Amino acid sequence: MCSSDLDRAPFPALAWHPAGGLAREARSDPASVVSTLDAGLQARLEPLVARAARAQGAEASAAIMVVALDGRAVRASVGSAGLDRAGGWIDMTRALRSPGSALKPFIYAMAFEQGLAAPDTRMADAPRRYADYQPENFDRVFHDQVTAREALTHSLNVPAVDTLARLGPAAFEGRLQAAGVRLWRPRSETRDAGLAIALGGVGVSLRDMAVLYGALGDGGVARPLAWTEAEASARRSQRGVRLVSQAAADEVLAILRETPPPAGVTPAALSLGRPLMAYKTGTSYGFRDAVAAGIVGGHVIVVWSGRADGGARAGLTGRNAALPLLFEVADLLQAPPAAPPPLAPRNAPTALDDQTRTTEGPRLIFPPDGAVVQVDGFGAGSRGLALAASGEDLEWYVAGQPLRRDPLSGQVLWRPEGPGFYDLNVVDGQGRAARAQVRIRGG
Repeated sequence: MCSSDLDRAPFPALAWHPAGGLAREARSDPASVVSTLDAGLQARLEPLVARAARAQGAEASAAIMVVALDGRAVRASVGSAGLDRAGGWIDMTRALRSPGSALKPFIYAMAFEQGLAAPDTRMADAPRRYADYQPENFDRVFHDQVTAREALTHSLNVPAVDTLARLGPAAFEGRLQAAGVRLWRPRSETRDAGLAIALGGVGVSLRDMAVLYGALGDGGVARPLAWTEAEASARRSQRGVRLVSQAAADEVLAILRETPPPAGVTPAALSLGRPLMAYKTGTSYGFRDAVAAGIVGGHVIVVWSGRADGGARAGLTGRNAALPLLFEVADLLQAPPAAPPPLAPRNAPTALDDQTRTTEGPRLIFPPDGAVVQVDGFGAGSRGLALAASGEDLEWYVAGQPLRRDPLSGQVLWRPEGPGFYDLNVVDGQGRAARAQVRIRGG
């Protein structure tokens, strides 16, 4: 026998996180387990995750789940970027991490279902305080009046929080829990559900995110994930739990298909052969978690990027750290192309047309009268505050002195000289004015 006959071929080590879990659950006869995993897809995704994590830093990791809507069969599950990465042993599909804004689609779906809003209901995107909680948008800019469609497409925070307040955060959380998804909060926090749920102030696993988005892609019906072919077969015959109505789920999916793609990707409606994907991103506080979830070609894809130890990462968002990876996975699935939806008039029902209040003359959006605003610097070299108001031909004044527009952004930026109280005025082209007294505090 020659030495070459003794050579051993490499032993495959694909999907070692889920494979280990399945083996532990079937200790009596592990050889009989027939998983739903697609070995070819898994083999393509694991190096993809490793490459993405390396590009995001030495401590970065990533995770991906691909679930077929049919039977909720898990086709691929990559729990980390590899054993050579920090925290590589941890299965991040099980870890409780912040979803950022990725729960917003379900807030709007429930609001649509209950008749609290419609996709084209006009909402106020302006500063608002809920007891001691005052949300602001990610870019710290307010947009006055927007539709629910625009608010979800551009992931605006204030309309989402206001919609959750109308629903009731406890009722929202209860609906998710009835579908088998539990939201976790730190022990130091109150046990009651809060409005911070809308912006990711809870913990949820990637697996539960796949359950939620699976419901969104399956007419609003939630079913548990299936890891074996026997489970997948059983899921097909189960009724599941209705999370939202089919009409509400379809309305939200249509909105999410309009979400702008990441930089460098041509929109599906302008690209021949590219499937239409409905997707949403999320970024947690401190950039600790970057999340992207999509529904395309009969599959749910959920992507997470971050550090296994929960450390902060500067500037890495769901949009720039997780969404490109989501699109790469969607391309690997080779989902069939879909025609863009037909153009149709968009009008909300009369009773739900407008949830904003109109007044004569300009209306201050930011900062409102009586606001206490904390800034990170003073004077000409500071970042400044982007002022916003409704109206036309607006001129801004602080203590009687005019403010000028920033030549690059076109916005009126106010850079206070120091802490204290300021009188702020905005005047429109007809001479009508709005006034606010604002207190500025240093960081």
